[in-house]
Parts: sequence; C-alpha cells; structure tokens
Amino acid sequence: MNDTGPDPSPWFRIRAASPEDALAVDTVRTAGWRHAYRGVVPDAVLDGMTPDPPRRRRQLADPGPGGFDYLAESGGRVIGWVSAGPVRDSDLSTAVQEVYACYVHPDQWGHGVGAALLTTALGTLTGRPGVPEVVLWVLEGNGRARRFYERHGFTPDGTRRLLPPGRVPGDVAEVRYVHATRAPHHGDV
Repeated sequence: MNDTGPDPSPWFRIRAASPEDALAVDTVRTAGWRHAYRGVVPDAVLDGMTPDPPRRRRQLADPGPGGFDYLAESGGRVIGWVSAGPVRDSDLSTAVQEVYACYVHPDQWGHGVGAALLTTALGTLTGRPGVPEVVLWVLEGNGRARRFYERHGFTPDGTRRLLPPGRVPGDVAEVRYVHATRAPHHGDV
C-alpha cells in the first residue's frame, strides 16, 4: 500500500498519545528528520540529533488549548505521530487550524501510516465548527513530504520563512501549505 490512503488492514492502530509515549514519539521524530531531511539540513545537525523525552513528555502532557497528538502503533511499537491544533501564525484567522508535525518511522514509509495519521488529524480539525482551512509548514527542499501533502489536498499558499538560526544553521526554508475545508451549504445532506 502507498501513502495515498489509509490501509484498511488492521496491522496498525491510531490512538491518542500520552506522556508515557514521549521516548517512542521522539524516536520516530528523530528518525524521520535524519532520513527525510538529509541533503536539506546540514548533516552535522542530523547526526547530532537525539530524542528529547523530557521536552516531548511536557508537550504530550499539555498540548495547549485545542491541541492534540495521535500516534500509530503496531505490535506495541510506535511507528508514527501527528500533532495539531489552533494555528500559530499571526497573519491568519484564529479559526484556522494547523498540523504541527506528522512523522512516520522511515522503515514504515509507503505503507499508509502517514495517510491514516493525516486523515485522522484533518477529521478532528475540520470537525470543529467554523474552521475555514488547515495549514502546515514543510521544509522547502523536502520534495517527498511536499508531494505527500499535495496528494492529500494541500497546496502552497506562497508563504515562505527561514528556520530560526539557533534551530538549524544555514538558510533552511519552510513553505506554508493550506487545505481548504468545505463548509456545508443549505440543502447539503
């Protein structure tokens, strides 16, 4: 199965993440960065990355008002993670929602895990009243992720920013993508 839709087989499940999942979630995130961003982010940054369970535990314990984290699990192993909630960009309406992060362990790429996580997050976000759109940021040079999001209805909105210098040295840029929701019209069933 590819990442065009959720895999209908029960080989993995999606559930809410808890603080006890911190090490597993950050391990997936670190592995995702090391594989997806090679050639985009300096190798020294990627090679020096290690999971940060205390930081992740705090975030999972308190994702903020309206925020949430889901993970994909197979055989007791966390294989993917998505985090989302209210938009953080000051130039957008506060009704807009945002996917903050979506990572799948590289040994599970192409099996529908990312699609299932993203679909679950979008369902939660767009199920909220008055949500006009969902945005996310993706590294400009991450072609694989950009194609993934485009297959799932996201399009670039023309907004670009550099990552803060303290986070990643050099000029590493992100681009913002938007996914418009469709508000029901009178007469829709």
